[in-house]
Amino acid sequence: MARVKITCPVDGGGNCYHERLDEGDTYMSFDCGYATNEHYKIGSEAIDKVLSKAPQLIKDLAFEDFARGIVWIPSVVQIPGKGIVFPDGESKDKWGYRYAEEVSIPEDEQKDWPVEGQEGKFYKHRLDMDNSKAYESCEFSEAISNLGLEVEGIK
Repeated sequence: MARVKITCPVDGGGNCYHERLDEGDTYMSFDCGYATNEHYKIGSEAIDKVLSKAPQLIKDLAFEDFARGIVWIPSVVQIPGKGIVFPDGESKDKWGYRYAEEVSIPEDEQKDWPVEGQEGKFYKHRLDMDNSKAYESCEFSEAISNLGLEVEGIK
């Protein structure tokens, strides 16, 4: 099955896609950044496991799609060497996405960034949270463009 454009059940946006992959049906909105798959059935062990480890904001933002019987959650996208985009905010009424670039740690500062459980090993890169950039919850595609990701048909 090719990628099929659908109306996003979370925000009604048009940059939402359904695709059948080997591991099952997947859904992704490039407007609001919510995603799901056929395994995230409402009340299933799979979605309960994901949400049990998620920050409170993600739990609060989880959206039950009763038409499909699945739960949608905001995406986190991290690309080594580029950075990360993640949901960030105070509450489900006041949140958006944040982009943080991956930056090199100067050699003389690496001693301050030890790799846990690996004696004598130190990180060479970190996420620059001090200079991170905030985006509105509807600006997911703009946020991920910082990672070099562009999706056909996305505004």
